[in-house]
Amino acid sequence: MTDNNKPISFLDIFCAIRLNDFNKFKNLIENSPNKWLRAQKHGFDIIQHILQRNRKEMFLYLLNFQDMMDLEKVLIYILTHNNDNENDYYACEIIKKGVFLHGRYIGGRNFLHWSVEKNWINMTRLLLDKGMSVNIVDKNGHTVLQKVIERGRSSNDYEYIVMLLFYGANVCLRNSDGYNAFELAVTQNHSKSVQESLFYRTLDERARGKTHFKVLFKLIKSGSPFSAKYFSIMLRSA
Repeated sequence: MTDNNKPISFLDIFCAIRLNDFNKFKNLIENSPNKWLRAQKHGFDIIQHILQRNRKEMFLYLLNFQDMMDLEKVLIYILTHNNDNENDYYACEIIKKGVFLHGRYIGGRNFLHWSVEKNWINMTRLLLDKGMSVNIVDKNGHTVLQKVIERGRSSNDYEYIVMLLFYGANVCLRNSDGYNAFELAVTQNHSKSVQESLFYRTLDERARGKTHFKVLFKLIKSGSPFSAKYFSIMLRSA
């Protein structure tokens, strides 16, 4: 048991984190007389150490102490420092806890844009379930759907795109270069299934007569099985 008359140093806490000794860690936190221990600045130092060591149990425990961490600050840290594109566990747990979701950060991005860039599909789905707009754009006018297509081909692209369409992604919005989602998918040489899922939606939405000729030229050069049909429809409706 911790001696309540003896201040607890960060070394004690960091040692418990390093050794992955949850019981000792919990005891140190709960019995510390140090008021500064639960201040956000020092809490963030502890959180960083926990994240670096991948201590999930300790992380979940500290989420119960709202005065120990600025959830928004921690989520930004996770997004900028976690290079594991397969693991959005910590980000999702913070979102479930109730972090502010509608800020704008580097490049005019919000958390939804960020989750797509990192290919964190669980985080993306959770943010959409929390009510974030699927059609919000970054400072370059790129929607979330466009960012999925532009980031480069990935094994879960089709799953990602179908999910965004389910949540109401507008396939006809154009980025700053004049491309809509289908046109990007063709020029980025995405799979036939991805192109097809966007092709018919684009026609349904009647995005006609709005395609710049430089875009149409690239579509024709791409050799996509959909480009010739798309080209003829666009010309007829121009």
